[in-house]
Amino acid sequence: MSYAIIITTAGHENITKLLDELEKTNIKIYIVTPDKLNIKNKNIEIIKDFGKGKGEALNFSIDKIKEDILILTDGDVYTNKESIQSLITKFDKNTGLVSGKIISLNDRNTILGLWSHFLVFAANRLRLQKSQNKDFFEATGYLFAFRKSLFKKIPKGMLSEDGYISYTVYKSEYELKYDPDAIVFVKFPNTFSDWIKQKRRATGGYKQGYIEKTNRSFIKEAYNGIILLFIYPSNIKEFFYLILLFIARIYLWIRIFIDIKIRKLPFEKIWLRIESTK
Repeated sequence: MSYAIIITTAGHENITKLLDELEKTNIKIYIVTPDKLNIKNKNIEIIKDFGKGKGEALNFSIDKIKEDILILTDGDVYTNKESIQSLITKFDKNTGLVSGKIISLNDRNTILGLWSHFLVFAANRLRLQKSQNKDFFEATGYLFAFRKSLFKKIPKGMLSEDGYISYTVYKSEYELKYDPDAIVFVKFPNTFSDWIKQKRRATGGYKQGYIEKTNRSFIKEAYNGIILLFIYPSNIKEFFYLILLFIARIYLWIRIFIDIKIRKLPFEKIWLRIESTK
């Protein structure tokens, strides 16, 4: 099998650090970006992103890529060659997709930092359980790999392309796997307004009707969250911060229902740039 790394990026300075690590893998790298990048490396190819959203950019770029296994990541996260090699080794004849493991770069001592660590812990825990049971789970869009042959064009305006690809693979005869050794370091929002923007577009995609099976719903989140609420906090302050997270998630789900189901806002109104993660 042949492999390729796809990096979607727009105005991200962090891509230099990411590339420093990924170039050591000797795997073909495609950078999908609207920016003019001055990169001279025979192993790196720039694909123009026309600014119509990540899903449309993937639809356009994947048609140009010949490799069998595609590894997707973002220009504003950090990973390393060990993570990429680990993803690759997890593929066998039965594997259709492998998801990486997120590590939050935010300060756990702050309220939004704690929220990021808690949500990442919950997501990683769920992916591990579902993978062991050969059940459906959503891969993290920050780092995952899948068979190109299973790819179906992402619907226009789709907010959660990672979830759509995960569901497409799940419906095939291939398995979904979670790889805790394929680590990706992510900086999450440090303002509440940016937190809402990010979660609205990430979670809202599962209410658009394109994905029939999901682990993201208010009821499932509440059930799993209540269990973890008594496991995760290390002190009273963290417990209080997580109570506030539950209130924020209720507000978020109300916003999602209003924006997507009632107001039916277009893609451009929901997919907003988040500055505090840069």
